[in-house]
Amino acid sequence: MSTDPRPALTAEDILFVAHEYGLRGPFEYQEFLKGSPRVAKARLRASGRDWMLKRRPATDAPRLAPVHAFQLHLAHRACPVARPHPNLRGQTVTVGPLGAYELFAWVEGGQWSGRLEEAAQVGAAVGAMLGAAADFVPVSGVAGPAAGGESALSLEPSRLAAAALRADPGPDAAAVEHLARTVLRAARDARSKVGLSGVADSPRTHVHGDIHAGNVRFRDGDLAAVVDFDGSRNDLRIREIAIAAFHFGNSGSPSDPVPTTGEEMRSGHVLSVVMAAARGIGSPLLEEEVRALPWLMIEACASEALSTIARTGKFGAVPAAEVLRFVDRKATWIAANARRLLPPCALPRRSRARPWLCRPGGPRSRVRPALQPRARRSRRWPSRS
Repeated sequence: MSTDPRPALTAEDILFVAHEYGLRGPFEYQEFLKGSPRVAKARLRASGRDWMLKRRPATDAPRLAPVHAFQLHLAHRACPVARPHPNLRGQTVTVGPLGAYELFAWVEGGQWSGRLEEAAQVGAAVGAMLGAAADFVPVSGVAGPAAGGESALSLEPSRLAAAALRADPGPDAAAVEHLARTVLRAARDARSKVGLSGVADSPRTHVHGDIHAGNVRFRDGDLAAVVDFDGSRNDLRIREIAIAAFHFGNSGSPSDPVPTTGEEMRSGHVLSVVMAAARGIGSPLLEEEVRALPWLMIEACASEALSTIARTGKFGAVPAAEVLRFVDRKATWIAANARRLLPPCALPRRSRARPWLCRPGGPRSRVRPALQPRARRSRRWPSRS
C-alpha cells in the first residue's frame, strides 16, 4: 500500500496555469484536501474570482477531455454541474511539465444537511442529467460500463483481510475475514437478484457514476452543483439512481453509532430521490428497473467498500472492520425492507396508494371545485287580514 503524501500545488503550478489560462493577479491559493489522494487541488483566487484548480498525473490527460465533453454537454442543457474552463487555446485540459491541469469556476456552498427537500433536489438533478445525456454523443476515452462491481465481488475474503491488517494490525484476522465473507455473500446475492430482475436490457446512458454527499454542493438549502465527474461512464440509468438513493437515503456513516431505532436507511429519502429522478427524466421507470433498485443499492454500497479496502486496506480514515460492519448492517436492512424502498407505482395494483406519483408530470393538482352554499328559497307567508 502506498504511503506517499498527497501531492501539493506550488507557485510554479500557479504561474504555469496563469499563463495558459490568461489569469491575472494578485494570486492567492489554499490547498483543498478532499477527494482522491492522486489529485492536487487548491482554491485559487485570480482575475478577481475564485477557481478550483486540479493537477493530476499527465497520464490521466487522455481520459479527461471526453469527461469534460460530457460535463459541457450537461451544462449546455441547463443541468446543475461544474463547468470546466477552457485555456487560451480553447482546451479544457492543459498538460504541463508537472502534470495535467483542470480549472473550474469555484462553486460556493456546503454539503448536504440531511433534509428531505435536499434529497429530492438531488433526485431531480440526477433525472435531469439522465434525460440530457440521452442525446450525448460520446467521444473516445469515456470510461465504459463497470464501477468495479464485477472485480470487487470476485475478491477473496482472505485478500481483503490481509489488506485490512496491513493498514491496521490491531483487529483479529479471523474476525475481519468473517466480516469480508459476510459482505461478499450479501453483495453476490444482490448481484444475482439484479440479474433475475431483467434490468440488463433496460436503458443505458452516460452517467456521473458517483453521486454522493461529497460530490453535491448546496447553497442556502438549494442544490448548487454536482461536481467531480471522475467516475463518468456508460451504465444503466437505474444504477445511477440507485447510487444516489443509497447515499442520500443512508442514515449515518461508518464511524457513527448504530441507530437505536434500527432504521439503517430513511425510506422516505430513498423514495424522494427515486421519484424525483423519474420526473426529471421525463418518462416513468420500467418495471424491471424498479424491481432491481434495492439490490443495486446493496451492490453499489458493497462494491465501493470492497474495492477501496482491497486497494488501501481501509476506507478513507475509517478502519476496514468498521466499514465492513457498516455495509453488513445496510445490506441486511435493505434486503429485509426492499418492499418499503419501491415507489408506489411498483406496488401491486390493489395496494397502490398514489400511483400517479411516478408519472413524469409528478403529483397532479386534484383540487375540487369549491362548494357553494345553497341558495335559500324565499317563502312568502300569506298575510293575515
